[in-house]
Amino acid sequence: MPRASAQTPGPPPGGGARPGSAARPGGGGRIPACAARKIKLSCNLYSFDAPLRSGEMSLEQVVDLCAELGFDAVDPTGLLR
Repeated sequence: MPRASAQTPGPPPGGGARPGSAARPGGGGRIPACAARKIKLSCNLYSFDAPLRSGEMSLEQVVDLCAELGFDAVDPTGLLR
């Protein structure tokens, strides 16, 4: 029986990141798991400027949609001009 390798295995099939790590932008290796847990994904509400101003969507609908899409937070910067 072959011995287990002490090296860290490569990416899992399908190219995703291993649990507890995240790929760095630009492919420069891995971000340590402790740092990856601190990174939060947010959506800037300027992305919804037109639907909010036209009344097509309410602020509550936008926040609910962002939650459904998996965002950790929303950034209201640029929402009110």
